[in-house]
Order: sequence, then structure tokens, then C-alpha cells
Amino acid sequence: MRSKGTKTLAPERRSWLRMTALALVFLGCLSVFFWVQSQRGLSPNQLRSLNQAELERRAEHGPDRLSALCILGERTSSGPNPEAALTAYQSALRLDSTDARAVAGYVLARNSRTSPGYADVVLRELIRAQPDHYAGHLALGVLYLQEGELDEAGVHLREATRLAPDDAEVHYRYGLWSASAGSTGKGIEHFQMACRLSPRVALYHLALADLQIHLAQYAEARSHLDVASRLTPDSPTLLYHRGRLLLSGRPSVAESELGVRTLERAVQAAPDWSMPRLTLGKYFIGSANPLRGVRLLEPLLDREPDKQLLATLARGYYKLGRRSDGDQLIALYNRSEERARKDSDEWLAAKRAGTKTEPRLRRARHLKHEGRQLQALALYRAVLTVEPGNTEANKAIDELTLRPQ
Repeated sequence: MRSKGTKTLAPERRSWLRMTALALVFLGCLSVFFWVQSQRGLSPNQLRSLNQAELERRAEHGPDRLSALCILGERTSSGPNPEAALTAYQSALRLDSTDARAVAGYVLARNSRTSPGYADVVLRELIRAQPDHYAGHLALGVLYLQEGELDEAGVHLREATRLAPDDAEVHYRYGLWSASAGSTGKGIEHFQMACRLSPRVALYHLALADLQIHLAQYAEARSHLDVASRLTPDSPTLLYHRGRLLLSGRPSVAESELGVRTLERAVQAAPDWSMPRLTLGKYFIGSANPLRGVRLLEPLLDREPDKQLLATLARGYYKLGRRSDGDQLIALYNRSEERARKDSDEWLAAKRAGTKTEPRLRRARHLKHEGRQLQALALYRAVLTVEPGNTEANKAIDELTLRPQ
């Protein structure tokens, strides 16, 4: 029996209180969950998918600040302001001077300012110090790819892929190497992997679309250009590839007109970039308007003319009946081929003769004098890989090895 002073709650009110309590508990758990998530760092692939503003915010205050700075350096190194990449890597090194990604990225970003072979030596020393980290191999592969040494680049990019099979940038770089080496199937495969791992990076979709257009896989290229257009709608690279796609295969009149307009927008958006202008000029020379193509391409002769430009413009001159101008460009084309062969032969002879030894020795002496023993040691070891019997290098290595570091 109930006592006289007790009050009972109606069943509806008890149910309402119970639901309110459960809702408050749920909201509390949800708040805790989001707080924990905010304190956790994102993976490199997730960081690559962030927009520029969010990535910069995490690079300043995020729990994954070091990784965000490295991704920021990676993103800006190929942009119009390479100084931003150096700044990002320097900030990362201030957080952790031994981080392999920061060291490799910084060395690669500074490569054009250092003495020949310096980046190669430092990156090899990084690999020696951290053999199980992919960053040194990736940077060395990129360095060799930039210098056109495809065999050496392939060795290091394959190793980077083995060490970091889930890193999107590794697959992107391996795809670039594969395409340069003529293995387009492998290039497609690795670009696709990069897109799957970091689906919000426009650069990966554009690289894949570029190769697919080259292989006449137009439907697949269109789908990746659509993704890229949602991520970077005003990108000159996007406009360039979109224009190429519209003019590829057997375009209709409407597609041709749209392709021309799109490439003209790319030319206006990036006036110093020769590829949109060259593609447009080649299209006009191949169609019924060679004069327009010639006028479009002639300003490029004021820069360093490449063989593709010379051959295309000579064809335009011949179509317009300007045979002497065409002959001059063909002669220039032949001289450039001969010079390229000569430069290649001289480079190979220099490499075999070890003529890169003296600059490395000078740099090693300077570093040793400054007390930077690790870098000096790396350079002296590099000298021995070219000239094993070098007395100065052997003596310096003995001295630096015995000296306390």
C-alpha cells in the first residue's frame, strides 16, 4: 500500500523523463566522440584531401601539425610560389629536425640552389640513417625523374611504393615515372590508386585524365576531369586538358568550337605556360586555318624553343608557302637534336670519368671546416662511390669517423 504523503508520476511523464535522460546521455557521448576526433591527427591521405585554408589551419594549430606542414610543402612545391614550400618544410624541421619527410622535402625544394650532387648525397645519407622510411626513396626518385635518369628513378620509386603502399603521393609519383618510361598501363594503375587513396586531390585526377586522353580513353578521362572541375573549377591545367579532350578523336563542330574557346581561356589564364598555346596552334595548323596557328605559335620562339614547337611551326610555314622560314626551323630542329645527343654523350662520359668528384670534394671541405660533420661525411662517401681510391676522401672519412659527433 502507498503511504498518504507519496506522489506518483503518471506513466507518460515517467516515459518522457526517461527519454530526456537517454537523449542527454547520447549527446554527451557524441560530444566526447567529436572532442576525441578533434584531438586525433589525420592521415597524410586525409590531409591531402583538405582545402588550402583548412590545411593551413591544421599546419598552425592542429594535432597533426608536423604532417600538415609536410603536405603543405608537398602541395606548394609544384605551384607558382616554391618559396612557400621551403617555408613549410623549415617550419616542419623546427618541430622535428629528424623527421624524414621534412628533411627529404626540404632538400628537394632547395635542390636548385645547392651545388650539383648535394641533394643526391644528403638524400642517400637519409636513406642510410632511416632505411625503412619511404621519404628518402621518394625524394630521390623525384630528383632523378626531374633529371631524366629514369632507371635510377625507377629503383627508388619502386622501393618507396614497397615501403608505403597506402600513400597517395607515392603512387602519383610512380605513375609519372611509369608514363615517362613508356609503361602507360602501370601509369594508369598507379594514378587510379592515388585517386582512390586521396579522392579530393585534383592533381591526381588531372594526371590520370591526361594519360587517358593520350590513350584515347575519352569517356574515362571525362569522368576524372568532371571530378577535378568540382575541386578546382578555374585551374588552367583543367582548362587545358578539357580543351584537349574536346578536340580529340573525331569532334563535332560544336565540340571543336568549345574546345578552341576552352584552350583560349587556358592561354589567357596562364600566359607563360606554352602547352595550351602549342596545342591550339597545332590544331589550327592541322585544320583550315594555318595562319592563325602560326601567329599563335611565333611568340614562343622568343623563349627556349623545343623540338615540338619547331616541327609544328615549320609545318605551318610550309602550308603558307613560306618555305625558307620552314627550312630554317627544320635546320634549327636538326641542330637541337644533334646538340641533345652531344650533351647526352658528354654527360655519360663525365659520369664514367668521375668529373663530379672535385665539386663534391670542395663542398665537403667547406662543410668540414664549418663543423657540419654528418653532411661532410656523406659527401666524402659519395666521392668514394665514384673514385674508391681517392686519398683525401678516405683520410677525411677516417678522421670524421673517429671524431666525436
